[in-house]
Amino acid sequence: MATRPRRCLATAVLRRRLRSLVPVTRDELLDSLAARLVGAPTERPYRVAVNGPVAVGKSLFTGDLCDRIAGLGRAVRTVSVDGFRRSARERVVGESIAVHLYERVLDLELLRDRVLVPLGPRGSVAPGGDPRYLPGNVDRATGKALPDETLGCPRDAIFVVDGVLLFKPVVVGHWDCRVYLDAPLDVTRERAVARNATYPAFPDDDAVRAHYESNFVPLLEHYEAEVRPRERADVLIDYADLERPRLV
Repeated sequence: MATRPRRCLATAVLRRRLRSLVPVTRDELLDSLAARLVGAPTERPYRVAVNGPVAVGKSLFTGDLCDRIAGLGRAVRTVSVDGFRRSARERVVGESIAVHLYERVLDLELLRDRVLVPLGPRGSVAPGGDPRYLPGNVDRATGKALPDETLGCPRDAIFVVDGVLLFKPVVVGHWDCRVYLDAPLDVTRERAVARNATYPAFPDDDAVRAHYESNFVPLLEHYEAEVRPRERADVLIDYADLERPRLV
C-alpha cells in the first residue's frame, strides 16, 4: 500500500478556505471552488484531478468548473483519462474483471509521463516557451489511435483531468489538488442508466444495470480496497444529490 502523498501548502490553504464555506447549491460550490483555484500559484500549471465512481458526473462537473475558471480570467486546460488507453487490453486467463479493468485498460503511466510530469515542477521547458502535454492517445468517441502530437499549456493555467482511478499510486503524487465526487454505487448506476438515454450504448435500462453491476462495481470496489480514494482527496464532495452537493 502506497503512503499517503503530502499536500502542498497552497492546496492545504485551498482546502481550509473551502471548508470554511457552506455551499447550498451546486452552482455555489462550483463558484467557490473556481474562485479558490484561480488563486493557486502561477509559476507553472496547477494540476487538478477530478475523481469519482463511474457515472457520478465527473465530466459535467469538470466542464462547468473550467467554464467558471475561464470566466474569472485564468487560463484553463482539461483532458480526460479516458483518452489514455493501453493498446493491448486482452484479459489474462484467470484474472478477475476488477483486476483487468484496474490494471490493463487505462494507461496512467502515459498520463503521468506525457502530461503530469511535463507540467509539474520537474518538467523541462525551453526558455520563453510553454510546457507541452499529450492530450491523449485515443479518440474517446471512436477508440481510434491519435497522432503523437503535443499541445502547449500556458504556465499559469489550471490544468484539470477528470476520470476514474486518478488516485492510484502511479499518479497520485503528481496532483496539486485532488477532488473526489462521492456517491453510493446504486446512485451512480442509475445515473449511468440516465446517461444511456442520451448517449445510447446499450439496448435498454436493464442492460446498462447489468453491465454496471458486472464490470464497474467490481472495479470500484477493488479501487476502494487498494487506494481508499476518499482519504486521499483534498476536496471531498458528497455528490449523492446533484443539485445540493456537500463538502465533507
